[in-house]
Amino acid sequence: MRTSFDPNLNLFSLSFECRLNYPENAAWRTHSSWYQISEQDKMINPELQRFMAKRMGAKTVSLKASHASAVSHPGEIAELIADAAGSPALKSDVA
Repeated sequence: MRTSFDPNLNLFSLSFECRLNYPENAAWRTHSSWYQISEQDKMINPELQRFMAKRMGAKTVSLKASHASAVSHPGEIAELIADAAGSPALKSDVA
């Protein structure tokens, strides 16, 4: 069995700590967001990526890539960053 986590890590404690530190004032609530979905990602399920991107109202780019999409698709990632850099920071419904 493959694992991607430290076997000594107490996942219950980590889960509880994450709930305590939930970002109520997360920037994506008021600022424009972009998200690149890696369709062949084995670390973060692509369906979870889509859920997170939808929740933050992000403009998405979907690539047939693994978790290391910046290495395998540098041109597409650069375009996504350039698009984000040239866009207004605040979401239009917040401004």
